[in-house]
Amino acid sequence: KNSEQTINWYLLSGGHKLSESSEPVTIGSESDLLNPNLVQLSYGDAEVNEADKILKEVELTVNTNHTAYPELTVIAMVNSQNSSLTDSHKFKVGYCTEHQVGLQLSTLKSQPRGKVDMTVESDEGSLCGL
Repeated sequence: KNSEQTINWYLLSGGHKLSESSEPVTIGSESDLLNPNLVQLSYGDAEVNEADKILKEVELTVNTNHTAYPELTVIAMVNSQNSSLTDSHKFKVGYCTEHQVGLQLSTLKSQPRGKVDMTVESDEGSLCGL
């Protein structure tokens, strides 16, 4: 109670560390109202009275890119005195590419040997295959 802790978090994908950061968390004298559907983590002595426990909600903002596909693992760690709490959660990440590529067709339907104009746009240095 009434202390400041640091939560360290790491982002991993495909066995590679993408990023890491830390956030200070102030633990007050009262628990946060937590969403009962969220995973709750705790550390410390298992003998601690329920009335003495403080639950704190921490929101992490994670920025990712194409390297996180297809799965991102978030590892969170808190150290306090002689105790450590570590937990991880995996999240599915939708497919995206490193480069932004635009494709436009002059028509959605065409007959064999019909004329269709195709325009491909990309940033300088993007790799595109047609």
